[in-house]
Amino acid sequence: VYGPSGGGKTTLLKIAAGLQTPDDGQATYDGRRLDQLPAGEWKRLHRREIACVWAGQSAQAGLEVLEHVAMPLLVDRHEHRGATRRAREALAACNAEQCAPMMVNELSDGERQRVEIARAIVIEPRLLLADGPARNLSLVEQEAIMVLLQALAYEAKVAVLVTDSEATALIRSDPILYLNGGRLVNAPIAAKGG
Repeated sequence: VYGPSGGGKTTLLKIAAGLQTPDDGQATYDGRRLDQLPAGEWKRLHRREIACVWAGQSAQAGLEVLEHVAMPLLVDRHEHRGATRRAREALAACNAEQCAPMMVNELSDGERQRVEIARAIVIEPRLLLADGPARNLSLVEQEAIMVLLQALAYEAKVAVLVTDSEATALIRSDPILYLNGGRLVNAPIAAKGG
């Protein structure tokens, strides 16, 4: 989904995550209204099925990357060795395994995005919501992030919803939708090429 700043992209993701109630209509996940889930069930969904990568998300600077990526599993009371193994696998899937021993604050912007995606997928979610995951990255890094998200969607069978202000950042997405003023429409085919 692409569209101008203030067009509703982040709001759409918050609604899809159950973090915000829509002004009109309802948001459902797996046949259940998100705004009617008991707090414990909502938390369980976010620990095990719905993962989010937010634009400008700041990781905990005092942690090693491996620990940072494993944290969602550790919070969900997974055994440390298993959580660490899955964190290494998630980093490898994101082509960021070399970052494992680094401190989070030592990462480049591109590495940080890969690490945040690894942290999101370590729970093996059914739904991944990503708000501008390629924002402020070089064209090469943007392409790498979008290839990674496409692989997650097709190979790992994860439903991925990505937003960005530019259609060109979403060139590998299918379908591409345009959002402005809270209205979501099919994007013209020409938008795929820029």
